[in-house]
Amino acid sequence: MKLVQFVYNENPGEIRAGYLEGDKVVDINKTDCSIPSTLLEILKNGDLEKVKKLPLMKPPSIDLSSIKLAAPIHGHDKVLCIGLNYKDHCEEQNLTPPQVPMIFSKFASTVVGPKDAVKLRTDVTNKVDWEVELTVVIGKPANRVKAKDAYKYVLGYTVAQDISARDWQKERNGGQFLLGK
Repeated sequence: MKLVQFVYNENPGEIRAGYLEGDKVVDINKTDCSIPSTLLEILKNGDLEKVKKLPLMKPPSIDLSSIKLAAPIHGHDKVLCIGLNYKDHCEEQNLTPPQVPMIFSKFASTVVGPKDAVKLRTDVTNKVDWEVELTVVIGKPANRVKAKDAYKYVLGYTVAQDISARDWQKERNGGQFLLGK
């Protein structure tokens, strides 16, 4: 099931949760009003199993032309990333892959929809770089999870575009990544 968030073209201020069916989307809350209308609330309420059963009801769907896909999730409090996690990318930069994962964060406000513009601050950086990343979406609270249990916390996967201001990431700010992301 490919979960999405979207807005109706005629009501762009209200984010809705849905799932894709080919070139159409099903509005989850309009199919079952007991399920919240955003993905974060669905996850918080533990309603994902109800969502997975919705296709059995054969609910009505909407043409993608009637909606705009939004950020895959909003209202979340953190985005955690792992740097230098692709061997080929390390070799491109003449770097040795770290023995321990290099963790950094991004501001949650940097998560945008697939057709949304990325706001580049070319007035403060001239070293903008991008990378395509595999994103693992954690679907429930996790703390000190054993490696053998990790997949129990994974909601799904998506593709992300990681945009960096390399000068802010490396030459300024003491090597901290946050302001360069």
